[in-house]
Amino acid sequence: MNSLNRDDIRAAVASGVITEKQAAGSVMLSDARQGARQHIRGLDEPFELFRGFNEIFIVVGLSILFAGWWGITGLSLFTLGASNNGYVATIAYGVITAVAVCVIASYFTLRRRMVAPSILLSIVFG
Repeated sequence: MNSLNRDDIRAAVASGVITEKQAAGSVMLSDARQGARQHIRGLDEPFELFRGFNEIFIVVGLSILFAGWWGITGLSLFTLGASNNGYVATIAYGVITAVAVCVIASYFTLRRRMVAPSILLSIVFG
């Protein structure tokens, strides 16, 4: 989606799509948001828990993924019992899970900058 500039807002007022009051409010909101973002120093960012509803879907999907993973690993460990292979499998599943969570968390935290999936993945890792 392309961003609107002030000429677009003036054209919308001239054509009667929005009122002058709505245009003034939109311009003030845009200026306030732009000013707040420009005065942030260094790596500081404003805290936003959810940037969009898609984060909730990602959290639900990750929850389903890891619930299934825990179900499969739990069943396989249950069938192995307390034999020596059971302990080795437990350690292997733990390492595989930790590595997978770290890779997924680095994607959602560092690349996508999503807060909610990062919180869920830190809980899963713990």
